[in-house]
Amino acid sequence: MGLLKNLFGKNNSATTLSSMGFDPISDQAKKAHNKNRNKKNLYTFCQAPLNNMYFSWEGKAIACCYNQEYILGQYPEQSIAEIWKGEKANDLRKHLKNYDLSKGCDVCKNDILKERFASVNALRFDWFEAESYPTMMEFQLTNTCNLECVMCSGLLSSAIRANRDKLPSIPNKFDEKFVQQLEEFIPYLKYTTFSGGEPFLIKIYYDIWEVFARLNNTCTLKVITNGTIYNDRVQKILEKNNFHITISLDSPHKETYEKIRIGASFDEVISNARKFHQYCQTKKTDFNFNFCPMTNNWQEVPDFIRLCNSMDIVCHFNMVYRPAKYALCNLTHSELHHILGVLRSERFTETSSAASKNKIIFDEYLHQLENWALQNENISAYSTLNPSEILDFIAKKIDQYEKEGRLDDGNIILEKLKLVITDENLEGLSVISFYNSLQLLTEDSFKQIVNMEPSTIIGLMRKQIELEQW
Repeated sequence: MGLLKNLFGKNNSATTLSSMGFDPISDQAKKAHNKNRNKKNLYTFCQAPLNNMYFSWEGKAIACCYNQEYILGQYPEQSIAEIWKGEKANDLRKHLKNYDLSKGCDVCKNDILKERFASVNALRFDWFEAESYPTMMEFQLTNTCNLECVMCSGLLSSAIRANRDKLPSIPNKFDEKFVQQLEEFIPYLKYTTFSGGEPFLIKIYYDIWEVFARLNNTCTLKVITNGTIYNDRVQKILEKNNFHITISLDSPHKETYEKIRIGASFDEVISNARKFHQYCQTKKTDFNFNFCPMTNNWQEVPDFIRLCNSMDIVCHFNMVYRPAKYALCNLTHSELHHILGVLRSERFTETSSAASKNKIIFDEYLHQLENWALQNENISAYSTLNPSEILDFIAKKIDQYEKEGRLDDGNIILEKLKLVITDENLEGLSVISFYNSLQLLTEDSFKQIVNMEPSTIIGLMRKQIELEQW
């Protein structure tokens, strides 16, 4: 850890940092963020670039799944070692060491600004100390999947890409050389996650897991699976390693589940879940269910929690923002208050540690619904979109990205959008969905606009908002 921790010297005051070109969060926010952290880690806002590497299907390496914009490197153009030791990684480390979140850390920055300090994603990278090698890795190497879930997209499911989108498969960037390069890093890893697609259908994951079995079979291998695959191959690799299993289960009821997770058999998944659960109990590893609360299943959240309580397991919620018709954040203030009224009337028996944790998680979910209701309170579902207000919001966002050095051509982008954001083109679009989509605009979104014709932008806008596609 010494090499990385001492690489950038001692901490400076906010005034000194500003004169050095950094844009740190306020001292008050810094203090609130650090309140419940391990004091050893306070030399940086976030340890992600110091102890983690995330590899996505595009071949890009990033420090964290929430920071998709600041790319540390690209495989196979660069090796894993070149990316880890590279200039981009060191630059991000330097900015976070100075509590500057301008290098793509918008999600954590937003949580800090809204004083949601307990929810800041950076906290999860405090689990392990920073070393000369990463102690964490996250893999999302391909979209190979057998399901067509209604809230998913072709970027995350090969079945959707082929059947719903009618598009060719995404080329696989990762190969045997990638696995070979990992051998240098695997002995130092303590925690990894594997997602997809469906991990237990992805060949290269089995190749990587075999290396773990040979070099580091005590490392945590967390797999986020749809639970449809459990066969001899799965059983054999489970026995060799230290797997923690999370199954995505968006309803405890067969009819709703099979309408959401198209292509899956509820009975088969529950049967496989019992096998995975038994494995985790034997290995003394974690087993969890994930639930995506949406407009088509929110009523079943209480039954889902009761299922988890009956199995003595902790539940997790993944919030859905797209497609718009399934996103609870796009409901009106009154609709969200109706949901809150129904859910608040539910009572749970807390007879175990897992049940107590699930009650806390349920209460946090209700708090999120309250925040969305408050956010949407002044937005009427029947009001019209105001082009000048929208362009003003976009102009401020572009200006922010330009000041942070993350975007060029801001004037060109804004002039082009003035041709697009008009009363005619906005007619009929959902006000709440549109404003919530504005919040998700990134510099990559703007960069794509530079080379697009206005008619293409209009088509994409209506497809994303009106037709509610990704």
